[in-house]
Order: sequence, then structure tokens, then C-alpha cells
Amino acid sequence: MMDAREFLTTILRPGIAWYSGLPGWNVPTDERAELLMLVISGTESGWTERIQSGPTPAAHSFFQMERGGMVTGVLSSAKTKELAGEVCRMMFVAPDAPHAWGVMATERGDKLAVAFARLGLWLDPHSLPALADEQGAFDCYVRVWRPGAVTKGGDRAVQARDRWHTVYQNAIKAVEGA
Repeated sequence: MMDAREFLTTILRPGIAWYSGLPGWNVPTDERAELLMLVISGTESGWTERIQSGPTPAAHSFFQMERGGMVTGVLSSAKTKELAGEVCRMMFVAPDAPHAWGVMATERGDKLAVAFARLGLWLDPHSLPALADEQGAFDCYVRVWRPGAVTKGGDRAVQARDRWHTVYQNAIKAVEGA
């Protein structure tokens, strides 16, 4: 089981370094994007599960991206399609949703998932929230990831918001300490 700091140093930062060196990569990744990706992955998977639990896994990677949602969106958007295709080609993965999504369920797909998570955030028309803006970060997460626990409301939404707060605090400490 990983914690925020271990995920940051062994998965997230190596993934960012990898995609930042790809030809034509023009998506800025600063500490705001890094923190947001760290919190999203912690909220979605607890930095432990690459395959969503349940009777029919719908999401893969530590970011828990759905094949028909985030993965398809990043591969088909005019803004990200070319970069997503290059990411797939560099990973020797067919640039289509079934293949990219499938690889994201494996350790081999960690860099691919980090790149797709950043591209997904880049599709948001709003600016990335400031480092200390926990509510802005949560709002961005809800807009881009559309987590069912939050969008359906009720007790699950309250629990999801509480989980976000806890993960956010852990992520801030990890970034400050790394």
C-alpha cells in the first residue's frame, strides 16, 4: 500500500518527467497540476488500486479513469487527440480507448495514466486552482472526473467530500516534504 509521498515520488513525478520530454508536448505541468493529480489519484484509488473494485470494473489506473469517459474524451478531443496519440505510440499502445484503458490496469500503464490525467485536466476550460484552494481543486475534480458519489448527492457525497479533504491534507504534506 502506497501513501501520498511514495506515490508522488515513484509514480506521479516519474510520469510527469516522462511525458514532459515527449516530442510536441505543450501542456504545462506546474505544482498546481501535480497537487491536483496527486489528490485525485488518492481520492479515487487510495494510491493502491489500478482496477476499480466491484462486480464490473469500470475504471482503470490509480486515477480510476473510465474507458467511455476520460479515456475516450482525451483520445477524441481536438485539443488533446494528437498528444494522446503520441503518448500511446511512445508506450507501444494502440491509440484507441479499449487498448489505452486496458494498459492502464497494469504497472506498465502508469505513465500513460499520468499523461491522460494531465490531458483530462487540460480539457477543463477553467484555470487550475491555486495550491491552497482546496474548494477550487474539489470543484475542478467534480467537473472533470464527474465522480458518481458526489454527483448523486446524499450521504455518499458527504463522505466523498470528507475523503477529499483528508487526501488533500495528506497530499499537501507530501508535496511540501518531497
